[in-house]
Amino acid sequence: MSKIWALHVPTQAGFAEASSFYESAMAGDKLPCGHPVDSPPRYQLLEWEPGGEPLGDFVAAGAWIVGQQQFLSRMSKLVHGYELGEVRYIEPLRKKGMRSPGGRRGPPRFELPYEGPPLAFISPTCTIGLLPESTVDVESTCPVCGSITYRAFRGIEKLSSRGRTPRTPNMGLFVRGQDVLGSTIFRPRFTGLTLCTDEARQAIESLKPTNLVFRDVGDAV
Repeated sequence: MSKIWALHVPTQAGFAEASSFYESAMAGDKLPCGHPVDSPPRYQLLEWEPGGEPLGDFVAAGAWIVGQQQFLSRMSKLVHGYELGEVRYIEPLRKKGMRSPGGRRGPPRFELPYEGPPLAFISPTCTIGLLPESTVDVESTCPVCGSITYRAFRGIEKLSSRGRTPRTPNMGLFVRGQDVLGSTIFRPRFTGLTLCTDEARQAIESLKPTNLVFRDVGDAV
């Protein structure tokens, strides 16, 4: 048994942030039952938040992990199970000078057209199911395609401005160890979580990212 971790880019950490909008991997395509195809987005739209923070190795931008292409390319030499997804940019919807949801004021960190270091998002190519012992609250399950809508993942480590809430012993997400061998990034089916093995966590930390942390969310068994 070994731990599995969620990649997490903290907000209000002194680095540029953005809001995200997604274009589904199969734009306009749905399964016969009406559910969207379960896959990472085709591309990710970023709307830069106000503030003068510098660009870190990663950008806090919602569920999918956005980072500088250069760093993600270095990471790919040590970690497998993902490809680089496309990032596009849109003009801020809020007027300049208005306060952002995070409390920051002023113009966005970057004007468009964006001319900073190229960005991409981690698009996991390894997708696996959660084991039944995972402590999850299910909102609904489609009887046709089997799509699951999760309400909550109970017992996983949580991060907030007040600090860390440790993972509850014997709770969290559980996957088969044979599905995630080695230094692997992966995504549990029907979620937007980007997870990794303990070996991958150690490899990524060896690169000393400026603003990426890991949450203890479960075990590979």
